[in-house]
Amino acid sequence: MVQIEVLRLGHRPGRDKRISTHVALVARAFGARKMHLHEYDDRISKRVIEVNRRFGGDFEVLPALDPLKEMEKFDGVKVHLTMYGLPIKEKIDEVLKADRILAVVGAEKVPRGVYNKADYNLSVTSQPHSEVAALAIFLDSIMDEPYFTGGLYIVPQERGKSASKYPPREVCIRILKDKGVPESVIKHSLKVEDLALSIGRRLSKFDLDLDLIKAGALLHDMGRSKSHAIDHFILGAKMVREMELPEELALIVERHIGGGLSMEEASELGLPARDYFPETLEEKIVSYADNIVNDKWGRAPPSAREKMEKLAREIESMLAD
Repeated sequence: MVQIEVLRLGHRPGRDKRISTHVALVARAFGARKMHLHEYDDRISKRVIEVNRRFGGDFEVLPALDPLKEMEKFDGVKVHLTMYGLPIKEKIDEVLKADRILAVVGAEKVPRGVYNKADYNLSVTSQPHSEVAALAIFLDSIMDEPYFTGGLYIVPQERGKSASKYPPREVCIRILKDKGVPESVIKHSLKVEDLALSIGRRLSKFDLDLDLIKAGALLHDMGRSKSHAIDHFILGAKMVREMELPEELALIVERHIGGGLSMEEASELGLPARDYFPETLEEKIVSYADNIVNDKWGRAPPSAREKMEKLAREIESMLAD
């Protein structure tokens, strides 16, 4: 995947805080890694840090006191966005061959050296427009839609506003694909999601978090990207934590195996010695749904089958009420 950085020229701290902040937010939203800001402004950096805290990601704003030197030292393709450049559609296929791109956007007066040091001077339109619009159109042309972890997720809907701390379905599926989870496992996880959500809706009187059940069901086997052995649930939970997703989501992944494992059983299997029994109702629903979809009873040893049956009786008794 191409790595993008942005160089923002001509920032005037007393006048351009808002527009330079928008440049930074657009860069972040489309998946750029950082913005280099001529005439560094700490207020913009603090704003971006706050957005990262609320919505995830690690985008940063760095000083670029000498933008021409910043361009010289950049190891990659340098694209200057200007209304005087060649149409972007004529060169986009060439640009997409690069692994790293520095997108340069400026104010009205851009030093001549920027034009000379750029590998491409490109225009999104030959009419006057803002650097925010130019950057957004350019990044939309070269980047897949990014996702962020470690913050809130906006829930798409026709009207109103809604956000969740758990990744929505489309983000979970992209995470699975990006982590290299086999397609057969993803199909299994989609079936577990469907069953777990059906159970969760039927048990609505227990005030369940359906967003958590959905994400937990989809990500429960993420560790199978690294191992199909018994330790896959340990590896999956570690991956969830490394992505700074909520701990309760990691616990669903960590406790979904069969009907659970005792500390003694875990130790005998060479796993970290602690209990791995599902505790919350959300954890139990995902574990139960996984057992049903996989039809694990016939292959489980007697001790594991007993725990799976106990979990099944608990869930099914609640469904029957």
